[in-house]
Amino acid sequence: MATRLVPQADNHDLGNRTFAATDWQLKQSFKLGGVFLSRPAGHCAAGVYPYSKKLVASARRVADDRPLIAFVRSVPNVFFDALFFFCTSVAGQFSVRPDDAQGQRHPALGRLARGQSKRCGTTIAIAPRSKTTCSEGLVTAVPACRRCVRMSARSTNVPETRFSADSLRLQTAAILGAWGMAPAAAAITAELMIETFLLGIDSHGVSMLPLYEAMLQRGRLRPGAVPQVLRDGPATALLDGGAGLGHPVAAQAMQLAIAKARVSGIALVGVRNSHHFGAAGVYARMASHQGLLGFVTSSAPGIFLVPTRAAEPVLGTNPIAFAAPLAADSKNTALVLDMATTTVAANKVRVRALREQPVPAGWVIDDGGEPVTEPQAAAQQLYERKGGGLTPLGGSGELGSHKGYGLALLAQVLGATLNGGAFAALHDRSHGPEEPANVGHSFIAIDPVFFRPAGEFEADLDSMIDFLHGTRAVDPALPVLVPGYPEEAARTDRLQHGIALPAALEQQIRAVAGRAGVADLLQAVDWFPHH
Repeated sequence: MATRLVPQADNHDLGNRTFAATDWQLKQSFKLGGVFLSRPAGHCAAGVYPYSKKLVASARRVADDRPLIAFVRSVPNVFFDALFFFCTSVAGQFSVRPDDAQGQRHPALGRLARGQSKRCGTTIAIAPRSKTTCSEGLVTAVPACRRCVRMSARSTNVPETRFSADSLRLQTAAILGAWGMAPAAAAITAELMIETFLLGIDSHGVSMLPLYEAMLQRGRLRPGAVPQVLRDGPATALLDGGAGLGHPVAAQAMQLAIAKARVSGIALVGVRNSHHFGAAGVYARMASHQGLLGFVTSSAPGIFLVPTRAAEPVLGTNPIAFAAPLAADSKNTALVLDMATTTVAANKVRVRALREQPVPAGWVIDDGGEPVTEPQAAAQQLYERKGGGLTPLGGSGELGSHKGYGLALLAQVLGATLNGGAFAALHDRSHGPEEPANVGHSFIAIDPVFFRPAGEFEADLDSMIDFLHGTRAVDPALPVLVPGYPEEAARTDRLQHGIALPAALEQQIRAVAGRAGVADLLQAVDWFPHH
């Protein structure tokens, strides 16, 4: 039996109810960003991801207190085409139908194209605008039995299995150890990579393993490196990463900055001769978890950012991250800003290609400044072709891309040039592709008790976050959020239900493990409800 609709008003025959397509709107749940259809003045709201009391309450308000909610569980990135609300071929109308008891494919689905929610990755179906189909449609749900999962996987060819965080952590540590990383460093790196994945930052988690393997094979990465302290002062320090992966030296640097800030109030620890270190936000979080403010900047090994008015890339995605602490008893999620200075991180384009999802216009441009949206072509534009690349934050000159370009320079100067790290565009001219990239990072920690009595900063920040959450939204279903909230919500979901891997990435990780000579340790999570 597939997922059932639960009426909240009366027992209408849903199979015969149709509404004008113009009456429907595409909404998002403010809990985890899930997409659902709503008819503001009508009878139905189709809640699809995730089921939560807040989602139901929101849908009830949007649908004039007369919704029909399907109680489902969250399953991002899986497309189900035979289970839920189907868009019919009746011109200009939506037909709201319960699930097909026989699990048969609805005939209108052949005319639907796959799309994806920008916020959470839930796959949706969008019907093209034409005389024979409705203007918008959404077909996505969570089945209630394994048979429905298998059926959906066969019909869409985009199945994603969920794996436990523990098994991904063990698999990653085993691979890193086989590459020559010391056990303690491998454990730290695996922990940081999986924490990044738990936070929903798929582009910087285990999806990086194939790229790390390629760097290792070229001789550019030295996994056995042991970080060295080159300079050490009361409020500053400089570390050398030894051309190893950036995670161990970055964690050491931030912990050192935290220790020094507790004595001096503020501290900066720089790193040179490092490599990719994952998501900058995980290091800023280290400070906030210990009651300090954390600020992180970094250069990047890849050259992707096309400056405003340029035709070729000259900078990396150069991330900036900031985190601020809250009191232990706060009901709010800590404030954490973690951003690339390009419109999107480069590996997010690669993840789109793995999932065969279109790349939004404005992410990637060719050497003529034209957008590249086909996923494989966009990935090739970044990793294989000369000219073009990622736009700076802002996208275009008219929308302020010079600001993203400027922020990328800030991250380069503070994160790398200050510490003796390389400017990748010049470094690549004088060094071969097999030589270390000399990536630089900077980690700043600030102890608020040096500026205010203990607890006052956290209390004021808590009040500010409460005010932001209470700000009147244009759409009640899309309330004002605070940076860090979506990541914590994703973490809660993934700890409970596992981490979904695209089939292509799953195969790549197993292949990397095989080439490293380690056992297959991945364990799928059985999270589906049983009857």
